[in-house]
Amino acid sequence: MRVFLDANVLFSASQAGSNFARLIAWLLEQDTAVTSDLAVEEARRNLALKRPRWPPAFELLLADL
Repeated sequence: MRVFLDANVLFSASQAGSNFARLIAWLLEQDTAVTSDLAVEEARRNLALKRPRWPPAFELLLADL
């Protein structure tokens, strides 16, 4: 099974150590997660505006997709 991660999920999972980040990490161990370039860019833009300290965890998340 493949699970699509939209921009909102990517944004929320970018908070290192959060429950949501752990849930996505578990998902990636079990199955395959995919996203789109559009979702990545939207999440990146929202992170820059709202959570400028989260992008390092975001980039690590993207490496696993």
